[in-house]
Amino acid sequence: MYAGLDLSAKSYSGLDDSLLGKLADIQLGGLGLSIKYQEMSLFFLAEDAQAVAAGMAKIEKAARANHAYVARVADWDEFFALMVRAKTRFQVFNSGIAFRMLIDLATAGLDAQEAEPDDAAA
Repeated sequence: MYAGLDLSAKSYSGLDDSLLGKLADIQLGGLGLSIKYQEMSLFFLAEDAQAVAAGMAKIEKAARANHAYVARVADWDEFFALMVRAKTRFQVFNSGIAFRMLIDLATAGLDAQEAEPDDAAA
């Protein structure tokens, strides 16, 4: 992905070829892990990064209060479909922006739920 960027975008990323070259040398074989994963990198402008961090913290706090757990790896397809849906709905192409919109929607939904009277108290 980095190789496909033009020079100004590479400079904006804060990365350089020497740092990225070192990442290729990382070996996980000695750890005895056979984890299948897909790497996904999202980049945000500073103000968006702060909003995403705050939103993620709020989501994590709500999840802990409701004894919810992190989704399974098998849920990746559902998350990916949700990202595509958000991109289509809001007519955005950047995954970071779509992710930020999902965080904003989740935060608004949590705020609305917290504002409603608790069914258990009724």
